[in-house]
Amino acid sequence: MENILPFIIHHWLMVGILIVLLVALLYIETQGKVKGMSRVNPEKATQLINRENAVVIDIRDSSAFGKGHIAQAINIPASEIGTKDLTKYREKPLILVCNTGTTVMTLGHKLKQQGLTNLYFLQGGITAWQTAHLPLVKK
Repeated sequence: MENILPFIIHHWLMVGILIVLLVALLYIETQGKVKGMSRVNPEKATQLINRENAVVIDIRDSSAFGKGHIAQAINIPASEIGTKDLTKYREKPLILVCNTGTTVMTLGHKLKQQGLTNLYFLQGGITAWQTAHLPLVKK
């Protein structure tokens, strides 16, 4: 124990880097549960869709949605998400999807206000879905 302080003093740069990395890791892990939503990768999203009949809500604008979206996804642009009544999906998992997985994280509180609790967001968004070579539809 008495050697810790001299070690920190002599290796301050290495200790500083360690602290920054730990804080970054903590931040990344806390983003897994944001505003009451859990993150899912494309594989887990596919399992939720196939096994639990999850509903996919695509919050991109209609032109981006029209260029390709997950099959049976519902398009509700982010600006309208708080105005749409989604309570009929209360019993099912809801997966929110955007372009890269960052926009959806701010919408969890709006859905929580509607009493929705089984909320997920697709980590990496539609980009991660495409990277995983999963299909998109254009209808």
